[in-house]
Amino acid sequence: MAETSKSNVMLQPPRPGMDTNGSEFYSLVYELWNRSGGYASATTNLNGLKASVPELNTLVGIRTDDSVQEQIDLKSNKADLGTMSTQDADNVSITGGTINSVGISGSVITIAAGATANEIPIGATLHVNTTAVGNSNPLLVTSLLMSHTLNANTLSINNDYLDVLAWGTTATNANNKRFHLRLGTTVLLDSLLTITNNQDWIMNCKIVRTSANTQQSIGDVSWAVNHRRKFVLVAEDLTTDLDIYCTACGVAADDVVQHGFCIKWFRGI
Repeated sequence: MAETSKSNVMLQPPRPGMDTNGSEFYSLVYELWNRSGGYASATTNLNGLKASVPELNTLVGIRTDDSVQEQIDLKSNKADLGTMSTQDADNVSITGGTINSVGISGSVITIAAGATANEIPIGATLHVNTTAVGNSNPLLVTSLLMSHTLNANTLSINNDYLDVLAWGTTATNANNKRFHLRLGTTVLLDSLLTITNNQDWIMNCKIVRTSANTQQSIGDVSWAVNHRRKFVLVAEDLTTDLDIYCTACGVAADDVVQHGFCIKWFRGI
């Protein structure tokens, strides 16, 4: 007996009621049957095939040589591709794409030694402090105000630089007062002794690496109508931890109060 032509096979609905609007159903069933090999198909040909109703509907009218699964992958609406799991390991590498936004918790970013411009951001905030602190030693003895430890090799290539901003107030009296900005053992900015009665003050400084052991600093210190600008050739060892800090002195405690300290790092591109 001659084999019945595939195109003449009459497919019956699997249960009563499914023949309503059955042309679409038959088209889908015939497509699956035809792509699985027709009479020569094996029961394993469609193993693992999973599709929702919208995905199956996309198969109606498809006439290509691709497999059913490939068509589902291409035609279905993949609205949710999942999420990336949290990476706790150090030195996790991401390749093959671009990261457009990164959220970082905490206020300190540690930059690895020898990092290149393609491995770290162009700029980052290293330190912010807005908890007020005043000089504690009277009789013109220098006191430490706010400080931050610059990790070794933070300025890892020439032209890397820091932008340092410090600000505060002076007491309402006629006492002599003085405040400084320092890196390691080097004084970068110095107001010199001055009578600053109830005044705001600010120090702003850039520190640029020229080698592992040399830097250039340029900055301003201002209060009331007074202003001083200072350029310094610095010779601190950037391969070691270094403190960036403010100091002050007065006749009485709290003659000088620091209200804020902000340090930003920039890649020397």
